[in-house]
Amino acid sequence: MFGVRGSKRHEEDAAALSPVALVAVALVCVVVFVLGLITLASMIVGA
Repeated sequence: MFGVRGSKRHEEDAAALSPVALVAVALVCVVVFVLGLITLASMIVGA
């Protein structure tokens, strides 16, 4: 199950993450979220 692991495995996973990769993924998620909001708003307004 998700989240049922020891703290050592969690620390190993966290150490393997690159800060640059995290920032890149965060930026992509923000762009997708904003584009989704713009699309949703234009569909509601009907423009």
